[in-house]
Amino acid sequence: MQDDFNELLAELAPKALRWAKARTGTADGGAAEDIANEALGKLIAQGKRPESPSSYLYTAVYSAFCDYLRKKISAVELDEDTLEGRAADSLDFANLRIDISRSLKRYSAVEQKAICLHLIEGYTLRDLAKLFPQYKKDKWASIIRRVKKTLSERLKVYL
Repeated sequence: MQDDFNELLAELAPKALRWAKARTGTADGGAAEDIANEALGKLIAQGKRPESPSSYLYTAVYSAFCDYLRKKISAVELDEDTLEGRAADSLDFANLRIDISRSLKRYSAVEQKAICLHLIEGYTLRDLAKLFPQYKKDKWASIIRRVKKTLSERLKVYL
């Protein structure tokens, strides 16, 4: 029984890594490995073979990727140069994060992921169009422009 489970893990590990790399792109291979390992850990923690192992693992990879994006967003800090000399400690970062998070909620989950990949990871519009083919490069440009305008307006409230 344990041998069957180990064989299943050996079979699914490359799939988990491939799915994680597809989600994160090639910009950060370490993140893809972390995501794949987290997803495989969830499978191991279950302790038994799920009814549909591939589906279970795919969902676990997606969930781990969403957690990864949430951590990346919460780790973003604004530096003093960006704020034109205003002391960073005088800003209300907690409320700023909440405000930005609310502003992003009007976008779909796919759009939110693409926005984070563009603004945080530096993905180009062409990269976004390849990763998320439901929109062409021009549509992503429009979304990113709108997001930057919204974020800029929200930031001004706190300055």
